[in-house]
Amino acid sequence: NALENLCSISAYSSTLENDWENFYSKRIKKKRQGDSRRQLKRLSEMGDLFFDPDCVRTTKQTVIGKMIEHKRYRYHQTKTTDFLYKKENRDFYYGLTKVKNTPCLKFHYSSLILNDDLISVHFGIVWNNKFYYLMPASDTKNYQFSLGRLLLEKLLKISCQKGVSVFDFTVGAEEYKKSWCDIEILLFDHISSKTLRGFLFVKYYRFYTKLSKNKIIK
Repeated sequence: NALENLCSISAYSSTLENDWENFYSKRIKKKRQGDSRRQLKRLSEMGDLFFDPDCVRTTKQTVIGKMIEHKRYRYHQTKTTDFLYKKENRDFYYGLTKVKNTPCLKFHYSSLILNDDLISVHFGIVWNNKFYYLMPASDTKNYQFSLGRLLLEKLLKISCQKGVSVFDFTVGAEEYKKSWCDIEILLFDHISSKTLRGFLFVKYYRFYTKLSKNKIIK
């Protein structure tokens, strides 16, 4: 049998501390901390800036709607696959707003609001004292700010303050995650063939996977 174990992607997570200031200063350089403060100040000068981690000024449905809107624009902008063009995929996220939280599981809807406009939003899950960073999305069409980073820092801060033990960035090896994280998990694809046709497919799949990771060829 032909046997292949291919590392397909990485997943990152961060072990949190109750002391946010100490955690923040250890993980993030002062230059970037200062940049975040400046961007928050500039946004505040544009009007009423409000971080809403619990849908105080909005609704779950509105957060999901904005998440879909901002995600789809970003997919179009970067020419990546828009899986949210399918109604059933959009309905899946809207449907989650009707699911009730349990003592162990909480669906988390948060937003950064400027003058009643949800300029950055996130949908995630808190499961057994672990925060899962799942669907962040920001208005990159109308604002030239690091909105995603600003909202992420707010989410990490409240997670520390609430005693959350781990902030899981889930799959994806984006550079911004690495400064926050101290845990990396390698995820593998396992393929085993039992026929000549399967053997040829394994070789093709391995070759295709390597090519797809090359930025120039991609």
